[in-house]
Amino acid sequence: MAKRVIKRKAEDPGAFILMVISAVLILICGISVYSSLSDKGAKLEDLKSARKETDDNLTQLKDEEGKLLKLSSMVGWNAGKDYTRPGQPREWVSYNDLKDFMLFWSEKLAAVYKVDKYKPDAQGKLSLNIPSLFSETERLAAENIKKAEELGTTEKASWDEINKIVGTKEETGAIAKMIEAKNAEAANVLREIVALDERIAKTVQDGERETGHLRDMINQTKDEMVKTSRENENKISELEKEKRKYAERLEKLRLRLELIKEGVEIDGQVILADVANNYVYIDLGASDAILKGMEFEIFSVQQGGLPQNKGKVQITKIHEIYSQAIIMEGTMDARHPIISGDFINSKTYSREKAKIFVFAGTSVGRYSFAELQRKIEEFGGKVLAEITPEITYVVIGNNYEADENYQKAIHLGAIALREKELYSLLNLDWRE
Repeated sequence: MAKRVIKRKAEDPGAFILMVISAVLILICGISVYSSLSDKGAKLEDLKSARKETDDNLTQLKDEEGKLLKLSSMVGWNAGKDYTRPGQPREWVSYNDLKDFMLFWSEKLAAVYKVDKYKPDAQGKLSLNIPSLFSETERLAAENIKKAEELGTTEKASWDEINKIVGTKEETGAIAKMIEAKNAEAANVLREIVALDERIAKTVQDGERETGHLRDMINQTKDEMVKTSRENENKISELEKEKRKYAERLEKLRLRLELIKEGVEIDGQVILADVANNYVYIDLGASDAILKGMEFEIFSVQQGGLPQNKGKVQITKIHEIYSQAIIMEGTMDARHPIISGDFINSKTYSREKAKIFVFAGTSVGRYSFAELQRKIEEFGGKVLAEITPEITYVVIGNNYEADENYQKAIHLGAIALREKELYSLLNLDWRE
């Protein structure tokens, strides 16, 4: 049917022209559509090519990032830890990440390796790029490798020198064995030294102990010597005192003998005079057989041997070798006061015969007259059975008035001594 239409149209010129024109128009439209489709295909190919180039660049950039991280680890940094911001992945996701990374490396190169040419300018513009960073890191890595090689060479040379000094491994082993043997010897010597130190310490300890004992003995001996020396000094002092005392007594005896030769009787001397308090001390005591209440004349010897009376004293208190006496009122001449060294004398007492006794009557005390005689003899006295002028005391007991010894003794100037007073003189307890 279409063929019939075309055939009809071909038979009609006007229709044929119109058909030709329509065919031309259709052809032109087809060509135009084809051209348009061809341009789009070319563009699509261009886009595909650009996409592939971009992917290649990204891949290269990733490779370069890996190389950069590897290089950074070789020069001592882990760049991935330093430039990655918190909360973001390690990969570079933006230009700012790359910029931060390059800024980090420019600062590290300037601060650590003193490479200042990549520092940002005043506007913060960076002159460091990835090729420059590769170049610098490769240079730094090469320097580090060179330094490591130099260090290895130096270490080998050092070991060579050590081997020269110490020897080879075999030689070192022999030396080690020798050193081990020497160490063993040294250990033995050390043990011996320790044992010797212990013995020395024990010896020193024993010596210190013995020294302490000796020191104590020396100190004790020294103390005893000091004590003995002091005792000797005290004894010497006492002997000196005794010597002076005996010398004084000897001088007194000498003077007394001279006075006796001239007819002056002396029984003792004043050893201390306190005229203001009205008492004196004389050198007669219980050992001289004096009694409380006895009276003595006080006198001095003037030039030419003449006695001068100074007063009279009465015994008030008797001690072993001295006695206290009061100055009897109205007996002392104020112009010639009693002084130490004055002589004493009694008309009834005689020092030379002071311990001669005789008994009258019967005993009334705890001791018999026979026992009292032994006490008197122990005292240094003497008891006579007969009456003589030498008798100093007549001891009176019960019924003494009827005893002729009493009358005769009193007649010869003897002093009547009650039995109780004899007990006191002999330092005996009185008990009837």
